[in-house]
Amino acid sequence: MFFWVSCSKKHSVISINDYKTVSLSVIDSLIHLSEINYKNDTIADAFDNNLKGAAEIAKKSNNQKSLFDIYIIVAQRLRNSSKYSRSVESLQKAMTIAEQINSDSLKAKATHEMAVNFRRINDNAQALKYHIKALELAENAQDTFLIHCSYNGIGNVYFEYKDYKKAIDYFHKSLQYLGKEHVNLLGDAINSNLLGESWLYLGNTDSALYYLKHSFDVNVKIGSKLGQAICYNGIGLVYYEKKEYKKAIKIHKKALNIYKSINDKFYQTMCLNNMGKTYLAMKKYALAEKYLTKTYNMATEIGSKRFALDASIELSRLYNIINKSNLSYKFSRKALAYKDSITKELQEQNTQAISILYKTEKQKREIIILKQKAQLSELKLSRQQNAMIAFIFIIMFLIMFGVWFIHQRKLKSKLKEIDLEQKLLQARLNPHFIFNSLAAIQNFILQNDKKAASEYIVNFSRLMRNILMGTGTNFILLQNELEILDDYLKLQQLRFQNKFDYFFEISDDIDPETCVVPPMLVQPFVENSIEHGVRDIEIQGIILIKFIKDREYLIIEVEDNGRGLSDQQETEKKKGHISMATKITNQRMQNIKAITKKQCNFEVLDVSSLRNTSGVLVRIRIPYNEE
Repeated sequence: MFFWVSCSKKHSVISINDYKTVSLSVIDSLIHLSEINYKNDTIADAFDNNLKGAAEIAKKSNNQKSLFDIYIIVAQRLRNSSKYSRSVESLQKAMTIAEQINSDSLKAKATHEMAVNFRRINDNAQALKYHIKALELAENAQDTFLIHCSYNGIGNVYFEYKDYKKAIDYFHKSLQYLGKEHVNLLGDAINSNLLGESWLYLGNTDSALYYLKHSFDVNVKIGSKLGQAICYNGIGLVYYEKKEYKKAIKIHKKALNIYKSINDKFYQTMCLNNMGKTYLAMKKYALAEKYLTKTYNMATEIGSKRFALDASIELSRLYNIINKSNLSYKFSRKALAYKDSITKELQEQNTQAISILYKTEKQKREIIILKQKAQLSELKLSRQQNAMIAFIFIIMFLIMFGVWFIHQRKLKSKLKEIDLEQKLLQARLNPHFIFNSLAAIQNFILQNDKKAASEYIVNFSRLMRNILMGTGTNFILLQNELEILDDYLKLQQLRFQNKFDYFFEISDDIDPETCVVPPMLVQPFVENSIEHGVRDIEIQGIILIKFIKDREYLIIEVEDNGRGLSDQQETEKKKGHISMATKITNQRMQNIKAITKKQCNFEVLDVSSLRNTSGVLVRIRIPYNEE
């Protein structure tokens, strides 16, 4: 919908400021009309004619802030309709504007929305990095609302990781930024509800009821029917957990009536499913079948595979109990089909979102590379003759060296193995780490912290035992390597007072009890991540260690959100530090290649060259072997 405004120019001239004011007013009106139309039309285009008109006016009047807001609105609508790749494209446009006007607040907003996208497609590792980056930008901008949102987002990630204690900590931090003069009541309601759910999963039903009832009272105050119903649903789950099934049914019916009154079929489906599960627990099988069948039918009607999966599982369980084996088998097959379909969709959405993100970064890098190539071409033309002479000299030298090396190879092989073994022992556990570990133990003892000292000694002794057991062998089980890394990281966490968190991700097609890897291959890079990456940063450090099977190869990735590669190299250059991990790993790659007769390599990348976050990514590629 467009509005045409005509005005006479006979006796007046509109100033630039007046024009900008009028343009802003028209943009706001068009955005408001778009919001109304979009609420009333569930199949409307996310970037409708009203928003397109507003964007065109914003471009002509050079109103970058309004254009940013429009791209954010479009991204949110696309995300809510599960069009994640297009949502990421819109957020990239918004981020470009935020970078052009150099606004930390706008960059924090775009980064936070990107994190929410990754949460929706279950890529929680990426979501956590973007939420932490958004928090850093929001703190720089002193934007309390975005600080509140970022803490809430981090809490949601830990909630998905089922680390409910950390989730509770971050939800409480979020509540601290609700505002004083103008309290963000919606934020209070959302965080209180999440606190209630977290306490429920920890088995503390009293605390869960306290926060859910508080959230309900706030939702009543702000007049949110949907919020009240969501709280009723949570309270019903608490009563279910307490085995007070009649109370649970009564509360769920209240929630269902509200969902029906606002015609929200998504939440109706969830409520019907909870009631069906409750009747099943009460052994009222006829009612359980009635509500679970309603759940399944409504889930298929609205296209919710998640609720169709839940209903199929419960119906299969119900029919098994009442000895209807054919129906039990039928719904177990449906549950398996829905689970596979959901997994496939999430993988496709994840791939599309990452592809769009990398495509944008790749285009930026290609522009830089083209400029560098042009400069190199000019330099090559002037030095072509000298380069040819140098090349011939190098070839002759390599031939002579190759002949000499073949003769000397057998004689030096044993010495090389002994020398490499010594270097590996030095690289496996830095003497400074042993000294610091003993000093830390002494400090715990002096502080009379017996529990911490005992925990440190146990982990330290187990780590030393596992390291010594792996000495002299070419390969150990991945399970043992994970134990070594886990003990090492726990010690470093104690030493640096939980300055960082760490996570392991292992592909489903890898069995740690049969897969074998070279011992202590990863530890030097984990140590680098701690000592040179996350140790001195102001935010919470994150170290992510992945093991991925790629056909005949094992890919090992060590990624952190610390100082980038260029920052680390500059610091090491000033200190005169030379990384032995890189040199020794190169030698180990050659030894593994000689043993397995297959290619292997590793690379160290700056995360900022891949996406808009800091950190270092080490990727190791070796042949996949099993015991």
